[in-house]
Amino acid sequence: LNDADLSAFTMSSNVLAAATKSDAATITNYMGTMYGIFKNQANDMGKSDWVEQVTGMTATAVQAFKTTGSEMSAAFTSIGAEGTSAGIAMNEQMAILGTLQATMSGSESGTKYAAFLAGVGKAQDALNLTLTDSQGAMLPMVDILNQIKGKFGETIDVAEGDQLAKAFGSKNAAATVKLLLTDINGLNQSIDSLGQVTGM
Repeated sequence: LNDADLSAFTMSSNVLAAATKSDAATITNYMGTMYGIFKNQANDMGKSDWVEQVTGMTATAVQAFKTTGSEMSAAFTSIGAEGTSAGIAMNEQMAILGTLQATMSGSESGTKYAAFLAGVGKAQDALNLTLTDSQGAMLPMVDILNQIKGKFGETIDVAEGDQLAKAFGSKNAAATVKLLLTDINGLNQSIDSLGQVTGM
């Protein structure tokens, strides 16, 4: 980081720590994790602009999902670069992790989402659904959920849950689907509203 970027990171981290009832050390660590995951985007945007967007987006998510900066940090530490490797934008990842945190810890939300991502390719064949585009990239989560809803309906019973777990290769992945299926529109709105955050 050059001097200007360093001051932007320091300022943003302290603002975010205050805004999310967290401490500066945790948020500084979070910013390092996020930069590691979204480095290409940060370099394309300019690090100072990027860190302000991360600050605004995280603060919005923490408020919307009634979580904390520390829990959001744990979520992204847990999932690492899995989502970004699959071509998923930061706002979608944050909305999914935030939604999951309504019923679980940050680190658990990251673990469950990572299990889902790991199982998409396998589930596509097992469920006979198209969950990737013509280039093989994963479809947006809302599209995937709507396809699963079309096959199984609004709610997943025990047998269907077992079928999903088998298709995705884990109970964690099936749990992610079951939780997110309960409010697809709400998830879609969260993804959109986070996507509109451009600064601090």
